[in-house]
Amino acid sequence: MENSSSKMEVIKPVFIKAGIPLAITLAGCVFAKIAARKSSLPESRVDSQEIDTFEVNGDEDRSFHSLDSETVPCAEADYTEDYYHKNTIESSVTKRDEVLGLRSRIEEIQDREWQLEKRFLRYQELKDQEMVLMELHNKFLVETNRVEFLGREISLLEAENRRFENVAMEVLKVLRMLEVSRSENEKLRVRVKKLSGRTQEQFRVLRKQSLKIGFQEKEISKNQKEVEVKDDCIRLMEDEIMKLKIIIEILQEDKTELSDKLRVAEESAASKVDEETVSVEKYNELACQVERMKKDEAGQVRELIHLRWCNACLRHELMRRNQEQERMEENNEVEINYGGNGEIEEYGSDNELNRCNQIRVHSRRRRLIAKFKRWVEGSEKCKHNLEEETEDHGNKCFRRQRSVSDEAEEACVLARKSCSSA
Repeated sequence: MENSSSKMEVIKPVFIKAGIPLAITLAGCVFAKIAARKSSLPESRVDSQEIDTFEVNGDEDRSFHSLDSETVPCAEADYTEDYYHKNTIESSVTKRDEVLGLRSRIEEIQDREWQLEKRFLRYQELKDQEMVLMELHNKFLVETNRVEFLGREISLLEAENRRFENVAMEVLKVLRMLEVSRSENEKLRVRVKKLSGRTQEQFRVLRKQSLKIGFQEKEISKNQKEVEVKDDCIRLMEDEIMKLKIIIEILQEDKTELSDKLRVAEESAASKVDEETVSVEKYNELACQVERMKKDEAGQVRELIHLRWCNACLRHELMRRNQEQERMEENNEVEINYGGNGEIEEYGSDNELNRCNQIRVHSRRRRLIAKFKRWVEGSEKCKHNLEEETEDHGNKCFRRQRSVSDEAEEACVLARKSCSSA
């Protein structure tokens, strides 16, 4: 719609420019034809008036010539001729008066015609001026239309210039944005390079950490297996301790029985000093056996305390290892979540601290493992010694029981004999 309206606005001045000259030429042609007709009419009138005057003068001359020709041959009719001559003179005078009146009228008419011609010429001049004014008015209208058209074109050009200025401003803004985006892209590229380097370093560090964590997990699994083995050994030792406690209780019962038997034997020996004499060596042996039993019991109690202490140490070490593993996992998560140069430096310091702690832990582990090996070797030796001692002690107790039973039987036999003798 805007294009069609703009086309119509452009075409209208063209039609006006082409139509106004055509209208002016047509008006000029019509005016020239009217002027030619008006100029032909007064000329014909003047010619007719001149012809009439010439005819009147000719008639007068003819009348005068006829009168002269008639006077010569006709003498008789003088009176008639004089009368006719008088009449003709009077008529000629009247005619002259009429001619003079007509001439005056003709002059008036000519003056009037001249005035009319002047007025007509003035009218023509005014018409020409009017035509010129019309032409000027038309030219003025054309120029005004042209000026309006040019004003519209100027407004359109100004609008286009504004659009171009807006487009130029937008282009400048876009160029500035492009420059800013390019600078930002360069900064981002630098950051990406830095971050890629950091990520690669972090990836390497994380790989190292993952490898270390894998080794640590393997070590922890080994340590767990060792701890499980130690737990099994501790359980076996506890079972052995329970067995030893049972054996100690049995030995204590045997001891009480032996003490009772000794009392009975002492009482019987005191009552029958004369009949039976207990050797000092056997008594010393029994006292030595009692002291050995007490020493064995004290050693077993010490072994129980040592085993409990080792069990507590191992449990404490397991708890500490679990806590260290949890701390390592938390540190790894924190290092994964937070990146940067500072973190890498902190990670380096943490790695150094972890290495120092690992060295200390390894040294402690080695010491504990050496202690545990010594303790296991010592416990095995103690087991062998205890087994040998228990075997010897059992044999001795069996011998003692036999001797005591024999002595009791002998005492009973002697008592029976004494009773029978009494």
